[in-house]
Amino acid sequence: MLKRHIKRFLLVGALGFLVDISVLGVMVHAFDIDPIISRLVAFAGAVWVTYYFNSHYTYGIHPREVSFRRYMTVQIMGAAINLGSYTWLVLAGGLADYPMVALACGSALGTINNFTLSRKFVFLE
Repeated sequence: MLKRHIKRFLLVGALGFLVDISVLGVMVHAFDIDPIISRLVAFAGAVWVTYYFNSHYTYGIHPREVSFRRYMTVQIMGAAINLGSYTWLVLAGGLADYPMVALACGSALGTINNFTLSRKFVFLE
């Protein structure tokens, strides 16, 4: 069961990334909206999509039975870990010349946080 949840969580995360990058790209390039504002809107859209699909597909729970507020809190914590570790690795961790490695590390840490906390505090397993 755990392996299945991890696999599905990662697939849903990939879908969320596609939503995130697509909304950001359209808002910035097609509508010339500020990239920071666009990023916030894109992040919110990606969180909603992953909330729905993780509830329904990953855990088999109707989204109404899962607290969106708790899910959003976990996602914000994951984003802070992702961006914080990326920033630390680039500025102080020796990866200034390798930002993609720092990005991968930050993403991995954020994903681990999101899966673990979602499982324990959102989907209550």
